[in-house]
Amino acid sequence: MSTNSFYSTSAFMTASSQEIIPILLGIYIVLTNIACFIFLGLDKVYSIKNKKRIQEKTLLALINYGGYCGGYIGMTLFNHKKNKKTFQYYATSLKSLIFNITLIILYYVSINFHKLEGLF
Repeated sequence: MSTNSFYSTSAFMTASSQEIIPILLGIYIVLTNIACFIFLGLDKVYSIKNKKRIQEKTLLALINYGGYCGGYIGMTLFNHKKNKKTFQYYATSLKSLIFNITLIILYYVSINFHKLEGLF
């Protein structure tokens, strides 16, 4: 077995920044969407049981900074915050959409960076 093999233990264990960035970005996007979905579900349960609610600014922060899909699915599935116009406006604002699309583009570019190097 060659020591320069791609699958050798040392080569597999050390990852370059080109390999780490897409992984971290993907984890961030997935966890933010899951957290947003769960928080919207919890807030709906808390509203039904008349318990202390999750603050709107917390829900909006999750939606605006990466949890757009999870927030939209949570709002639709739990039928929560759909009638509140101010929440709808801020949750579906252009800024939120642009930020989330930018995250997805960065993820795609970081995965395919090696293919793009030859273009410039």
